[in-house]
Amino acid sequence: MSGGSGMQKIIGSLALILTALALPALGAPTDSRVAPLQQVLDQLVAGNRRLGVVASVDAPSLRLKWSGAAGALGRDSTVRLQPNQPFRIASVTKVYVAAAVIRLIEDGRLGLYDPITLRISSETADALKSGGYDPARITVAELLGHTSGIATFGPSDAYERAVMEHQKAHKVWTRAEQIEFTMEHEKPVGQPGEKYYYSDTAYIVLGEIIERVSGKSLAAYVRQSLKFNELHLKSTYWEKLEPQPKGLPARAHQYWGDVDVTGFDPSLDLFGGGGIVSTTADLNEFFRALLTGRVFRRPSTLSLALLPVRPEKTIEHPRALMIAARQFGRHECWAHGGYWGTTAMYCPDIDAAVSMTIDQTLDDKGAAENMRQVLDGLAAALDQLAHPAG
Repeated sequence: MSGGSGMQKIIGSLALILTALALPALGAPTDSRVAPLQQVLDQLVAGNRRLGVVASVDAPSLRLKWSGAAGALGRDSTVRLQPNQPFRIASVTKVYVAAAVIRLIEDGRLGLYDPITLRISSETADALKSGGYDPARITVAELLGHTSGIATFGPSDAYERAVMEHQKAHKVWTRAEQIEFTMEHEKPVGQPGEKYYYSDTAYIVLGEIIERVSGKSLAAYVRQSLKFNELHLKSTYWEKLEPQPKGLPARAHQYWGDVDVTGFDPSLDLFGGGGIVSTTADLNEFFRALLTGRVFRRPSTLSLALLPVRPEKTIEHPRALMIAARQFGRHECWAHGGYWGTTAMYCPDIDAAVSMTIDQTLDDKGAAENMRQVLDGLAAALDQLAHPAG
């Protein structure tokens, strides 16, 4: 999938969705229609009894809204995993953070090309300078698009060791400590705007910018500006930064290799690079709203958010400022993945939102293949529903 042409196709499809007539209300899909979707999950778990997987598909054009699960709540549990089980979405949080930054830009409170030195604390500026960066040369756009040259604190061997060591002492990380950790353990990866390099650290700097510009906490501004309440995202919240909604099931267990990290303090990935807990159904609701323009005030703002980042060989999937593009079966979609085995996407050409999570990190053996198996299976099942034989 080429960077420029792929993005143009997606944006063109998105425009068609935005101007299409409203579809009729969804009917409940029959068992025969959703059975192939559930079978994809069951087959994955049948091949690896230690896995748990949850997925959701929301495709109004096919009159389909489905959530399914397979496996157990945890590897040592006999409790079955449920479709509404919440989980840490990890780096999928970055889409929410980027959208909140774009909202500040839309309201004229922040400039896309503002030097970040104007928007961060002197302590953060000094920390960045100590690592060899010049905040006066780095822009908000470069933080959003991962072209700032700022390295990342994790996942890395050094950060994993630090997390495991600190966990024994119930360590609570701060944003400042994670920035300082990056400065101490990693070197700059390039000059601002020179190359693409995925950076959690850049996004926790964006988290600080959101707080300083909005005058609200990161969690409060993201919730308000992205219309969590209006979208009825009742299972979506910032872990530790705001109260957990009442009545939610227990979080699905998630694993770093063989280590169950469910009880690890969320501060290890909390301040903008990650931090949100959600469900696959809520992810679908948000991604559709965001990528059909319902979160922003003006249609032009979505176009701004989808400005392409300069394609390079280092980019696995062509990327816009807010989100990446990826292939889903025969469809080109907007998508983002999370380290804790999560993917969420929206496919404009078929108006379908698809989300999934498995209970292993992307570094675990076979994790990428397991996720590919689920996504390819769901794509094939959807295409079969859209184009049944005969």
